[in-house]
Amino acid sequence: MRRKRKKFLLWIFLSRGGCIIEMETSQECIRRERDLVNTYDQYVDVVSCWEAFFDYTYKNEYETFFFDRFPKITLPDGNSLTPDFTVYFTKEYAMIFEISRTFPRGGMKLRKEMNQLFAYDKGIPVYNGKNHINVNNYDIILLLSGIDSFEIANRIKNYVEEGNKAFNHEFIMLEYNSNFMDRSPCYYFRKIPIIESSFTDFFPDTLDLSKQIDKNLGSLKVKIEYMKEYKINGVLCNDCPPPAYLAGFLWHKIFYRYLNIEDKKLWREKNPRLIIPLQIDIDDLKLKVEKFIKNGRIRRRWIKDVKGNLYPTIRTEYKDEFLLEKEYRKELSRYFIERFCSRKFGPPNTRKETEIQKRINDYI
Repeated sequence: MRRKRKKFLLWIFLSRGGCIIEMETSQECIRRERDLVNTYDQYVDVVSCWEAFFDYTYKNEYETFFFDRFPKITLPDGNSLTPDFTVYFTKEYAMIFEISRTFPRGGMKLRKEMNQLFAYDKGIPVYNGKNHINVNNYDIILLLSGIDSFEIANRIKNYVEEGNKAFNHEFIMLEYNSNFMDRSPCYYFRKIPIIESSFTDFFPDTLDLSKQIDKNLGSLKVKIEYMKEYKINGVLCNDCPPPAYLAGFLWHKIFYRYLNIEDKKLWREKNPRLIIPLQIDIDDLKLKVEKFIKNGRIRRRWIKDVKGNLYPTIRTEYKDEFLLEKEYRKELSRYFIERFCSRKFGPPNTRKETEIQKRINDYI
């Protein structure tokens, strides 16, 4: 029975990675899983930055404004598109955003990515908070990591030119970078001037986004202090989260809601050996997550993928107030990664399970 369980966990692990990994050590597994969590966490940062910026700048100017953090656009043929986020201003104008840290160099993978971008160019509807609306015009914005943004932008330009293709809508590429060494940590976004394009002339001069980004390669800066509320409330982005990332959130915010009064009393006894069994239905758990997240609409499979990273029981304590929420969630993710990789490959050192368990109590 034990052997079958390991095979099941291995199947989840390999299906998420998309390739078969041989002779991987526990430490290599930990490094790779942490990289997935850090990358996803940065995506959530980027989405939260734009939500904060649009909220502060445009929400009070347009009654129909709506920022969709989890867009899903169903097409007439039954297929669906899931851009990373969309912004609806009026029936006259909207924006569609896609985020990419890396981009294929060529072949079928490059064609697949480009086909997705061109799919956004086919007059798709945008969600206004109530319905999907066919707006008169919208811009397509691709956000690229500043690490290799110009190389990727040139790759895209060459693909477009060699295939004699063209976007019907404005297609704008921006790079994103972070500066956490500044006294006011921030993310900043700059236009990549590889493909000539500009934001649609929709806003009045006082709200003109082009003036902030287009001219002289100017940058749009969003301070962390402004976006952190949106990250805490939004939690996820519209890509499947690494199971360890979502597991940290579930442990942190959701599982406590399943406890009855007596269970909560036991929880507060701070006994690291305490076991409180929970019976959780995936559909109910999905609903609880969506109620917690602002305008949350997540996928059922995201919840299912988490089970390989969680104990079937909760063995930790609870406090009513959580400080340094972002770092706390990261620590939970690190914990689940180490536990997952240790179960797959064996423990990275000689610590006992009870000692590993105590670590998580230190974070709560």
